[in-house]
Amino acid sequence: MMKKSTDELYSKAESLFSSVPQEEVLSWCKHPITQSLIMSLYGDTAGYFEAWSNGDYTSETAEGTVQKNSKALGGVAAIESILAWIEDAKVGDLYD
Repeated sequence: MMKKSTDELYSKAESLFSSVPQEEVLSWCKHPITQSLIMSLYGDTAGYFEAWSNGDYTSETAEGTVQKNSKALGGVAAIESILAWIEDAKVGDLYD
């Protein structure tokens, strides 16, 4: 299987999304499973911040601390990206 480029993947995602009526997207956003997912993602983000305040991302070396913090920052960034996409879907920005 040949790897697809980032542009190809985004194009495919946009094509799939645009084929779904906005009413269905809004229904999906309001669905209890989706709401549960959203709350879980917010909980995950809060967990990262709690771990930071507890010093869980420190290490015996500066390099180790940087690696742990970088991994956590990547996790938070990924969650924020997903939540932003869901919010854009709710307000219809993905249909522009």
